[in-house]
Amino acid sequence: MIVKCINSKATGLEKNKAYVVLCIGIQNDNILFIIDEDKYLTYNTEAEFYMRTNFEIIDFRISRYWSKKYQNLSYKSLVSLPNNSEISFDEWKDNFYYILHTGEDEVENISKKEADDVLNTYKKYKALMHLEFATPDIKKKAIHLDHKNWLMCPSCDETWEDELAPIHEMVKCPKCNSLFLSPK
Repeated sequence: MIVKCINSKATGLEKNKAYVVLCIGIQNDNILFIIDEDKYLTYNTEAEFYMRTNFEIIDFRISRYWSKKYQNLSYKSLVSLPNNSEISFDEWKDNFYYILHTGEDEVENISKKEADDVLNTYKKYKALMHLEFATPDIKKKAIHLDHKNWLMCPSCDETWEDELAPIHEMVKCPKCNSLFLSPK
């Protein structure tokens, strides 16, 4: 799902900029979006909950990485979900968000390995979801090299194989970190 910020004063995010929704939460009859504004995919944990009313939904497609039970979700069914619902990838459950932000030092009965697992799971899905659907600000296409999934960066001429390019709308150059539309 891609949303556009329409209220930068309430969110601190850039107005009219597109953001990827990593999770949808329902709290006190309010729809909340979890957005991580790190556009360079450096995997920090800047994911925050934001009120839906501060955004315009510009692409309501549901991520293939979200739980299968939500793959047919519509906006009408979204507003009828019960409080405390969280819609995201299957591993996003229990205290996932809390652990993500506090780590093992602050959460009782959790090991460093469990906290690291949460962070690594978050990084994996964040990277996948940020490339899944094209955002309006990305205009240039990566160059397809006519051999399976080999691509070339139009900015730095790096070549790489990207097995997810056929299913994702965007790709990221591993050398210069630029984002491009997938040539599919």
